[in-house]
Amino acid sequence: MGAPSNSRFRRPKAGEDERSPNLFVANCGPAVGVSYEAIGSVFSAFGDVKGIYAADDSGARVIVSYFDEGSAQAAFNSLHSRPCPDLANRFLHISYSVLEDSPATRHITSSVPVSLVASELNIPGLHSCFMTL
Repeated sequence: MGAPSNSRFRRPKAGEDERSPNLFVANCGPAVGVSYEAIGSVFSAFGDVKGIYAADDSGARVIVSYFDEGSAQAAFNSLHSRPCPDLANRFLHISYSVLEDSPATRHITSSVPVSLVASELNIPGLHSCFMTL
């Protein structure tokens, strides 16, 4: 369930809603003897986990991403700054994390017309060919 470092996440900026479906979890990861499977097992108790990502190259911090904010909030409230018996009694230091606002993560708000027939484009010499299986 783990993945390479995912720099798409960052801390919320001042004025942004701090809560999100993504949690930055410190003192947790392969470098401190905690597998991604163990992390997934613990955090899935609070809701469906979308993914677990390395927060950086240290191996001691992860991003746990849920499908919904409520699951992240429940995990935060239960696990932040408390020993976790299922993770060798490690104290987890948790904060919310948000997706970085970059061209790759922005939502597309404009549409582009699509033509399925070459004649709609009015470009001389253009032919389209579709194969069906």
